[in-house]
Amino acid sequence: LGPRDAEPLLHAAARALVSVHEAGRDAGLAQDAPPPEKATRLLEAPGALAARAGIGPPRFDAEALGRALAAGVGDAFVKTDARPARAVVRREGVVVWFDWARCGRGHRVRDLVWLLGDEAVPEWPEVEEAVLDARLASFIEGLDAGRTHFAVYGVLHLCRRLEAILRFKGEGDWWPREECLDADHPIVTEEAYRTLARRGARWATRHALVEGFEPFFRQLA
Repeated sequence: LGPRDAEPLLHAAARALVSVHEAGRDAGLAQDAPPPEKATRLLEAPGALAARAGIGPPRFDAEALGRALAAGVGDAFVKTDARPARAVVRREGVVVWFDWARCGRGHRVRDLVWLLGDEAVPEWPEVEEAVLDARLASFIEGLDAGRTHFAVYGVLHLCRRLEAILRFKGEGDWWPREECLDADHPIVTEEAYRTLARRGARWATRHALVEGFEPFFRQLA
């Protein structure tokens, strides 16, 4: 698909996630869902990626990022693993999410990060901005805090996805894309890796708290 055809599907996927959140709230699912991931684990992702890639780690204020991750409402029912591989398209472009093994309790905006930050989504900045402009307000409680959380969590999430790609690759060659999709693994291709690294450099410019990640991602790319 090209960006013109893909954009409506990303909008539909985001709308479906909002419906998931609303249904989870109405059913009280968050009460029994697993708790959010601890910020300390997320903050380990940049160092793990740097070690895996054999370069120096980015510079950032871990305490400030931790406070940003803890801010806002983080007790909603969320899908968590909201990757395109976890969705199907039905008639008339309706998107339905499946596979709830990793659902839990947390910040709703993180589901949007998983969707837009997946390596299966090409680097289409204009499409991404169009989706964010139209849908971000449905995932956050307040604009400033929501945008901050998207930027901070998003950059750390991309670090983790990149580290996973390198971990699966190991010392071997890049994988055929079709094998990755069939095995439900990260997409271990050079194109996917560079896509996420370039996206990370862009997302690092979204907030001053993560601007130190920009040269790090550019070096990775």
